Amino acid sequence: MDILDLNQAIEKGRVSRGPVFINSKPDLRSGRRDDYMTGEFYLKGQTFPFRIWEKDSYSIVLEYGPGIYIAETVGSDYNGPYLTIRSIDLYPGEDLT
Repeated sequence: MDILDLNQAIEKGRVSRGPVFINSKPDLRSGRRDDYMTGEFYLKGQTFPFRIWEKDSYSIVLEYGPGIYIAETVGSDYNGPYLTIRSIDLYPGEDLT
């Protein structure tokens, strides 16, 4: 299975799903309403910012840390492009290219 093409996924409004790589521990921040997570996906020497707004989703990343996940993303833009994570879970396989 190929890693998600983040260059295309980050386009505003584009919904994508596939494996992603988090290579460093994301930050948990406090917002006006609730906490949220910010971090970066890594692909071929580039980083792509992401945000996770739902506690059910970011708790998985908090528990398992950096690694490969299956994520559903939406391209967003507020003070620059980023990926909003709708859902995320551990990648179950070892067959990445």
